[in-house]
Amino acid sequence: MTYFATTVSPPPRDLWELNARAVSRVSSRTRVVAHAYYGTAQPNVVQGAPLYLLSPTEDVNAHLITRSGADIKIINGGNTLSAGAKFNDFGPYDYYRDYGITYPVQLIGDVSHSLGSPQWFDTNPQTRIGVRGTWRSLDRWSPRYFGLPTDPNGSEWELRTYLKLAL
Repeated sequence: MTYFATTVSPPPRDLWELNARAVSRVSSRTRVVAHAYYGTAQPNVVQGAPLYLLSPTEDVNAHLITRSGADIKIINGGNTLSAGAKFNDFGPYDYYRDYGITYPVQLIGDVSHSLGSPQWFDTNPQTRIGVRGTWRSLDRWSPRYFGLPTDPNGSEWELRTYLKLAL
């Protein structure tokens, strides 16, 4: 873990979040897991926010977000299908939350197949092969946003293929 000092920290705020989770066994081979959340959040470090996009009179501490999202995962034997949507939320890695990098909309889909016997609770690693696609809309709090007059909001696609080996 790396520790570093900042000159500006976010102001203290009351942050809250509601979470819901549903798990169902549809048949002897099929499981469904759904998750939804809604709440407020703020970046961990204000200094790292994309300050080059701020006007000189804008308060960097104003980046309090109201985020929400939902996802569903359907597992049938060795096949898994998952889909999710995030609204006004941080990106996929920890540093996105640290530096206040958010996306207005993120849509995610994943299809994978297990090459071994299915493990319902992911307690043991499995060898999996899959495809994952993500679409994100961009705004001034997103990386790679340019704010062109022809496309003021912008978007990006990400397509991954993966092989997850369990030894």
